[in-house]
Amino acid sequence: MTLDIAIDLNPSVARLFERQGGNFIFLDDDSLYRGDEWLDTPMLIKESSPKLWEIQSIAMTTPAYWPAIGGMKFCKFITPTGVLSLMRSSTAR
Repeated sequence: MTLDIAIDLNPSVARLFERQGGNFIFLDDDSLYRGDEWLDTPMLIKESSPKLWEIQSIAMTTPAYWPAIGGMKFCKFITPTGVLSLMRSSTAR
């Protein structure tokens, strides 16, 4: 979804990124079980090879028995403008 929105926001950058062989791999969420771990763990955003970006979110689901917030899922995510920024930095090289 984020990638689709990024492409809609700036199709010319997205086309250039794709023509130059750029791609994104969205990995499954890394699930953590403690709030302090979730807060301290950054998302994975790395260029594993030229113009190939790996992105992995950090997720945490609260235990169902917690009052008021039991069973809620918390995720860190990259915004569409963040994806565009990665595209632009890759195409500029």
